[in-house]
Amino acid sequence: EDETAGGDAENTFSRKWSELRSNLADAPPTRQATLIALYRLTPHPFSASNYLFGAVGEVRLAPYFVGTLVGAIPYAILYAGAGAYGRTLLDGGEALETVFADVRAVVESDLEIGEAGALAVGAAVGAAYLARRLARRRDDVGDSA
Repeated sequence: EDETAGGDAENTFSRKWSELRSNLADAPPTRQATLIALYRLTPHPFSASNYLFGAVGEVRLAPYFVGTLVGAIPYAILYAGAGAYGRTLLDGGEALETVFADVRAVVESDLEIGEAGALAVGAAVGAAYLARRLARRRDDVGDSA
């Protein structure tokens, strides 16, 4: 049974890997850039995704660059803003511990807002995808009748 469970896990990984490769490799440049941007928006080490995109092999440079740029901008703004806020507190004479506590609170608040926004965008994209798919299915049923 353990071999079967291990085999199922390997088959699942293999299937997911194949799906990812085909989604990226066969996609037009705009879709590649979109997929990369969405992946960059998820919190994870960039080195892991760099390896992943390199392993796929068929990712073009321009979509990779644009997707990375678009996906990294929100975090760059967040951390630059937090740093500027911390610097303002330090220049105002606040103790370092207070600055770290305040900056942490600001970053956590901004991340919560970002998570809620990402969830809303994801729900809207999912709803649009589902509506489009249902419309296609309806059209296919109508054509065959």
